[in-house]
Amino acid sequence: MTYRTVKALWYGEIRDAEHHAARDLRRAAEIVKARKDALRLAEKYQTATGAMNATDPNFFSEEIARLERVARMLCALDRAG
Repeated sequence: MTYRTVKALWYGEIRDAEHHAARDLRRAAEIVKARKDALRLAEKYQTATGAMNATDPNFFSEEIARLERVARMLCALDRAG
């Protein structure tokens, strides 16, 4: 997206919500939000695995492995873009 297009959106020169620039900008914002949400969820999973490890790593071994795997996948989503 060009500087001129972003400026036109910012100053309201492009008012059509279905204009290609408005759609592109909205999509980019949704991607950024989704990546932040994925990282936040990965952090929660990592915190949970830490607590399970501290409590009883043998009892929770399957759950720990599963949560760690999902957390890695969520972090990979952030690096993919």
